[in-house]
Amino acid sequence: MPRKERSSTLLAHLLWAMLILIATSAPVWAQDQTLLFKAGGYGTYAFVGKTVELGKTAAVSVGGGCGTPEENASKERTVLTVNGAPLAATGVINTSATTSATAATGTSDVHQVNLLAGAITADEVMAVSTTS
Repeated sequence: MPRKERSSTLLAHLLWAMLILIATSAPVWAQDQTLLFKAGGYGTYAFVGKTVELGKTAAVSVGGGCGTPEENASKERTVLTVNGAPLAATGVINTSATTSATAATGTSDVHQVNLLAGAITADEVMAVSTTS
């Protein structure tokens, strides 16, 4: 068989083999997927530009990420007070994070909020986020 004919035959066989492989293998996106849920929360956090002035307080986190998923997990934290004046001062901060096989919820409840030396105040600020 001449060399040009052999190259064409080999190319045809390779293309045919690729077509069979594509048709019979299941791509990753078509395989069963496992949804992982992650929740988190924190009370206060302040930064100016790229400089953190007050780190995350009462931070909690449960759920997905790399490794074994955390289902039916929960974490709670409480901080009695934060004094990061003049940026932020607070009373009690309660945070929680919970996950299940079908959802995740993060909660932050901050009392006696005083921001920017009294420019912003509130008796209570509560944030709740649920993903399902």
